Amino acid sequence: MPYKFIVPTLSQSLSETHPDVRRAYSRLQWATQKVTQDSNFEYKKPNELLLLGFANGMDIGYHDDGEKTLGPTIVTLSLGARAAMYIRMKKYYFEGMRSNNEPIENDPVLEGCRDYKARKELKDRYEAGELNRIEYAEERMKILQLTKSSTAPTLMKIELHHGHMLVMNGANLRKYYEHMVEPEGGLRFAVTARHILESKVEAADRWMGDCDIPEDMIYDGK
Repeated sequence: MPYKFIVPTLSQSLSETHPDVRRAYSRLQWATQKVTQDSNFEYKKPNELLLLGFANGMDIGYHDDGEKTLGPTIVTLSLGARAAMYIRMKKYYFEGMRSNNEPIENDPVLEGCRDYKARKELKDRYEAGELNRIEYAEERMKILQLTKSSTAPTLMKIELHHGHMLVMNGANLRKYYEHMVEPEGGLRFAVTARHILESKVEAADRWMGDCDIPEDMIYDGK
């Protein structure tokens, strides 16, 4: 399907791409299978490949790859210069409040969020039936108002070197967290494979057929 972010561009069928692109695609399929086979997540074969180039000094700020058309797994092959990926909780869930200072509904109270202990104890009391909905909302507001707004801290830093494949698996990673990538100088390419949910794509934008990888291009981990 056409890519509409940063630099809008048309797609082409994977079957029509350079053989090296299809070999990279095969490696990313292999990496996705390796990660999902030992998890509770259903394997969704990547059916889209994004090739992004970064010149010296370019980076991607915090984002969540949150398009509604995406399946649960994203896998990236890093080529060229080293880079660092940072992951943090989204401000919405870290703060527990909307931008208008109203508490969010169905607060998941993720470990590491602001005022985690107090918010978790209060939610446990609410779920145990000790507080009704109104009492819970009032007490939660008191907790959230005690601490000034702050930026969610970095939860994880991942160093990406030439040839590394990184798999992000699970829809909640995009729902609750965001990530950014900072190259450390020099030219870098990110070859990213994703599964696009065809049922959620407009008919005019649907991807252009499946891609059968020739046997001599199939990667087996060796």
